[in-house]
Amino acid sequence: IDDLLHRLARLGRVRFQAFADDLIVWVTGDFRLGVMDPGLQRALRLAEEWAAQWRLCFSPQKCECICFCAANVRIQRTFDAQLYGEALPHVHSLWYLGVWFDEHLTWDRHVREAVARARGRLRELRRYVGTEWGVHPPWFLRMVRGAILPA
Repeated sequence: IDDLLHRLARLGRVRFQAFADDLIVWVTGDFRLGVMDPGLQRALRLAEEWAAQWRLCFSPQKCECICFCAANVRIQRTFDAQLYGEALPHVHSLWYLGVWFDEHLTWDRHVREAVARARGRLRELRRYVGTEWGVHPPWFLRMVRGAILPA
């Protein structure tokens, strides 16, 4: 993948990050009118060429586009990015390396998901506690600190 990253680095305004089997490519610019930066499509074509060279194939169904902007900025039309001739879907939030990113770069969705996971874990732990039986309170507190608070 180093070869692909070196090719992408030569595109100038296009930035990228690779981690394990994830690759993220981004460009800063004004996308409000639905006009895509040519560097982004070039980066997608380079990824296609690199994959063909190594006899791999990226899945367009697993790729997503998102426009990050301030809450008061209105996107009039989404741009059309393509991989292997298929249009990549635009999303309002995406999951990347364990973090939810939304289009306004707030923590709302990430916090909601973390709270929902913690509540589910707490419900599971509550099954082990009763008024006359179950785990001793200090042990329950230890389980909460170990299983719920880190989430």
